[in-house]
Amino acid sequence: MSPNWILAAQLAHMALTLGLLAWLGLSRVRAAKAGAVKLDNIALSSEGWPARVRQIGNNYQSQFELPVMFHILCLLLLMQGPVHIGFAVLAWAFVALRCVHSLIHVTSNHVIRRFQVFLAGVVVVALMAAGLALQLVMKAL
Repeated sequence: MSPNWILAAQLAHMALTLGLLAWLGLSRVRAAKAGAVKLDNIALSSEGWPARVRQIGNNYQSQFELPVMFHILCLLLLMQGPVHIGFAVLAWAFVALRCVHSLIHVTSNHVIRRFQVFLAGVVVVALMAAGLALQLVMKAL
């Protein structure tokens, strides 16, 4: 299968992350202009921002936790040669789960649902890692 499907999934996640960054930046500028935050209170910690701005910021930061493993796995898969369609499906499932996770995180922030979606993403990454490990073992034999 074409590696473009994996690359497209990675780019989709990057678009989500950049969109969150833009939203966070605008939210911070608006809060600062509205006087909702004192710059001295945010110089060393994000705790001084209003709750809504922290909520967006927390979701943005979460894009650099589990997704880092996803991106590394995708790159490792691409280095191995042709990508099996199963990996492409898993990659897109992961991106879809990250979008749902973000939607929950920045709206209702229902912790149980957010955790369930996060856990599903962990399972997807674990399946990708197991599949890559199996592929490497099969090549070695």
